[in-house]
This record gives sequence, C-alpha cells and structure tokens, in this order.
Amino acid sequence: MSTTGRHHPLYVAQTRVFVSSERYPRQEISKIVAEVNIYENLGLPYITGRLVIIDSANASNAVHFQGQERVNIIVLDSEANPIMNKEFICMGIDFGQKVGDDKSGFSVKLVEEHALLSNSTRFSKTYEGKPDAICNTICSEQLGVAVEPKGSPVQSDMRVVFPFTTSPLEAANWMAARCTNNNGHPFYFYSTMVDNSLQLADISTLLGESPFNNGDPYIFGTTSNKGAGQEEDWGILSKKITNYTINNNEDTLLAMARNVYGGYYNFIDTYEYGGEEVIYDLPTTLDNLPKSNGSTKYNYDPDFSIGRPYHNGQNTYTTQVVTRKLFDDKFSFLEEETVDKHLYKAQSRAIYGFLDQQPINITVPGISFGFDKLGKKMDIYIQKDIPPEEKSNIDSVRDKKRSGEYLIQKIMYTIFSNRLTATITATKTDTDPSLGSEKLNQN
Repeated sequence: MSTTGRHHPLYVAQTRVFVSSERYPRQEISKIVAEVNIYENLGLPYITGRLVIIDSANASNAVHFQGQERVNIIVLDSEANPIMNKEFICMGIDFGQKVGDDKSGFSVKLVEEHALLSNSTRFSKTYEGKPDAICNTICSEQLGVAVEPKGSPVQSDMRVVFPFTTSPLEAANWMAARCTNNNGHPFYFYSTMVDNSLQLADISTLLGESPFNNGDPYIFGTTSNKGAGQEEDWGILSKKITNYTINNNEDTLLAMARNVYGGYYNFIDTYEYGGEEVIYDLPTTLDNLPKSNGSTKYNYDPDFSIGRPYHNGQNTYTTQVVTRKLFDDKFSFLEEETVDKHLYKAQSRAIYGFLDQQPINITVPGISFGFDKLGKKMDIYIQKDIPPEEKSNIDSVRDKKRSGEYLIQKIMYTIFSNRLTATITATKTDTDPSLGSEKLNQN
C-alpha cells in the first residue's frame, strides 16, 4: 500500500506487509496488497485476517503462498509511529482470479499462530484446580500463550481428564464455558490485538466498567461545526459514525430456542440422588447484571403475558447426567455441591443468548478508535428519526432507544488505500429508563 500524507482520522500514513518462509527470504509485498482485513471476536480465542492481493508483478512466483508462511502487518500513523504490529500465519488462498494477461487477484487467509498450533495438537492429560486456572495451564503448556483472568469463577477445584482426541483450544474452551460468577453470569474467552495473552473475562466485570469514551460519544447524526467552504475539524470527524445498521434484532423465537427466557433442567445424579428438576427463569439473573444505561429493567418485559410471562414458560427440557464422587478427593468436571450450583450452567447459557438480542453494526474511523477496544464498553449517540430544530440541543434529539452504552463484541478492521475503518458489532443490555414516556408524533 502506498504512503499518504493526509492528516485525517480515517487515514494511516503507511501499511507495510512482510512475508517470510523457510523457502525464501523475508520479502515486502506492501505495494501489491490492495486490502487488509482483521477480525476480532469476543467469542473466539484467536484473531483471523485476510489479505486481498492484486498481482501485476509476478509476486505469486516470487512469494509463493501455500499456507505455510508468516505474515507480518505493520501500520504507521502520520508521524511514522507504529500503531499496530501483528504477526499471523497464512492458512491458504481461498479465492483467486486472473483478470488479464498482466494482472491477477487472490485472497489470503490468516490466523494467529496458537490457533493453527492447536489444530495440529492432540494431547491427553489430567489437570486439577479451578476451571480458569486449568484453562491457563492448558494454553501455557500446549500453545505457549497465557490466559489473563478478569473476575474469579465460583466453581470449586476439580480434576479433569482430557482424552487424546482433544485439541488444546477445545479443552480450554471447555473449561472457560464451565466458569461462572456467583450470579450465574458467564465468562468470555477471547484474543485481542494488543495483548499476547488470551483473555478470560466475567461478563459482569466487562459491563461494570465505564465506556472508554465516557461522556464523549461516537455520533451518528448531522453534527457539524464547519462553516461555508470549511472542513470539519479532526475532533468531530474522529468521533463520527459513518455507517449504522441493525441486523436480526429482538428475535423472540430464536431466544426461546436458545433457552434464554426459561426452561426445565433435569440434572441426573447417577451416584446417589437420582434426577433433580429445577426451573430457570431470566429476571433473577438479569437483575444482577450491571445496569449500564440506568434502567431498572433490562431489555425484557417480565409483565408481558401470552397466558403466562415468557420466563414462567419452559422453552426447552434439558437433561444432563452429572456424576457424584467420581474421585474421592476432588470434584470432577460435571460435579457440584448442590443442584443450585448446577443451575449456574443454565443461567450462563441464557445470558450468552440474551446478549445477542440487540446487536448493532457501526463503522467509525479506525485511527481514533484504536486496536484495544474489544470487550470494552462504548458510548454511542444516535439522532432521532426527525429533522432537528435549529435551536434544539443535542439531548433533545437524542434517540433514547438506540443511544447509550454498548458492549463491543466484534470488530472488523479494514485498511483500503490507507483508509482505516473499524466496523463494530456491539450490544446493549438495558435502555434509558425514560424510554416510552414521550408523546407519539406522527405528523
């Protein structure tokens, strides 16, 4: 990618891409890389990427991609300071096309090294300790990466035996999914651009933190301070939402299929107690989540009835066999002291599904946004769907439903012609308490 001298919150100074292999020396391919995409996901313990290459210099012969190369991506700001330096492993080419005698294009898939190493590793071993500690030990021993916890799971020490058919990340994901806090809230297990360690974070801890831009929201609306013939200043452009979309939202039937609202769980103890049925309902678990936007209720109406409120119905009937005293001195993976602690599994599963109920997608300038925001909260301002009056202040035209504090779940970074954007998928668990109090105006 070529160098640009423009000082603009969307533009980086330079993007440099290097490829190295045991088959040939390290080479720079920056000039033929048309686009770079990098994907972070709160639900995945690894980062993926993609290079779009337009080859008009016979690079496919000089730099022969076959899924066994290291790719280093370096992004420089307007003062030539590196704002990103990340190494990936090439997984292969997923698309290629000849577009003329002198040009072809192809797309290269990238992934972090520990994910590729996990796929080529099978192990069998016994571990002891709390599930977060076991998750850390597996990743450290088998993949050479540590796991950094945020929050402490309530589960007791346990002994877990992994069969030889298990990969390290499968085992680590298994242990991460076993972690909950004492309210049944789940932990997310993920990788970030700015930390060499993997993250294991309690959702209550993430929602309880202040937005990284607290009081200085990203804005979608006609906010401007430019005069005639003038450009908007950097401060406004750097916080401007350039695209806003809503995909599948408030899908009640999907939430029921995911057992979000309520359900029967039958935990069958094969050793002593037999089957114990427990009923899970959503409001109890939601009441203990941090209320980021000040609402006394989350995005669920417990008073709405279809003969019964959603949480008093049973979406599914789930049966799980749980052992008892498999080991004399330790719990096993499936064991708990009481059936109430088994219920944490149901609560955790419900919160996972509930957090996917209100996703939005926004695109913002990547320079000001940075590469360290996955799992953080973000303050967003959306203007109402009406033209603002000339003398209206920013609060009077604020969309209370769509504005507020959101948890960042996914980020796609795109660099095209040195234009860096961040496309964010974020979710909001509660709404402004004054929502619904306004008079409907359909004029």
